[in-house]
Amino acid sequence: MPRQSSAGRGLARRRPPRATASSHGGSPMSVRDRRPSGRPDRTPRRSLPSGLVTLCGVAVVTAVLIVAALTRTYETSPAAARAAAPLTSAVLFEDAVEPVRLAAVGDSITASGGPLEGGVFNENTWLSHVVDAVEVRWAGGWAQPGATTAAMLEGVVPVAGADVLVIMAGTNDSGQGLPFDTTADNLRHTAEVVGAPRVILASIPPREPAPEVAADFNELLESLASEQGWEFVDVARGLRDDDGGWLPGLTDDGIHPLPDGQAVIGAAIRDAVLL
Repeated sequence: MPRQSSAGRGLARRRPPRATASSHGGSPMSVRDRRPSGRPDRTPRRSLPSGLVTLCGVAVVTAVLIVAALTRTYETSPAAARAAAPLTSAVLFEDAVEPVRLAAVGDSITASGGPLEGGVFNENTWLSHVVDAVEVRWAGGWAQPGATTAAMLEGVVPVAGADVLVIMAGTNDSGQGLPFDTTADNLRHTAEVVGAPRVILASIPPREPAPEVAADFNELLESLASEQGWEFVDVARGLRDDDGGWLPGLTDDGIHPLPDGQAVIGAAIRDAVLL
C-alpha cells in the first residue's frame, strides 16, 4: 500500500475541535467563546446623553423639594394646630395678669351716697366706671359727703393688699378756704395709713361761680404729687369748658358731677390705674 506523504499525514491528524459544554448548562460552545473567569467584557457601552443626565438631576431635586413641602404642610396642618391649642391656652392662662386692687379715699364725689365697704357702686360715683372685678378689683377705702381732708385722715384705715390708692379730695377744703399746707399734710398721712405702694392724686372738679378756686387748687395738688412721687391725673379736664367752668349737662349745682360727669372722671382714672 503506498505511503502517504508527510503533508498528507499532517492533514490526516487534524481533527475538528471538540464541543465543550458550558458551565451554565449543556449547550456546547467553541473554544474561542470561552473566556477566563472574571475577565472584563470588552463590549463597548453607550453613555447617557448629557441632557438626559441634567434632566434626571432636576427631577431628583424637585422630588426632594416636594417631600420637604409636604412635611411642612403636615406639621402646620389644622389637626396639628388643634392639638397644640390646649397647651397654648394653658400657657396664656398661667401668664394672665392679676387684677389691680384699688383703694379710694374721697368726699361725696367718691361716696355715691352709700357705704363703700360692699364694693357695689351706683352711677353717682366714678368707682362704678373703674371697678369691674376683672381688671380692677375693689380693695377698700373711705369716703363721706362733705368730708374735708382732716375727716378723711381720721376715718381711713390700712387697706391690706391694695395695689393703688386714688385720692380725690380738696373740694371742701378749698371751699372753706383752709390752708393748703394743712391739706397737704392730711393727704400725706392718709396715703401712709392706707399703705398702697402706688398713689394717684386726682384733680377736683370745677367750682362755680368761682372756677379759679378749683384751678388754683389743682395746681397745688399737682405740685404736691410731684414732690411725693405720686401720679397726678387731671380727671376734671373733660368736665371743663374754655373758661374753667362746667361743660353743659355735666352738673346741676356747679359742684357735683351728674352721672355723665362721673363717667368722664371714671374713664380718666381707669386709664391711669391700668397703665
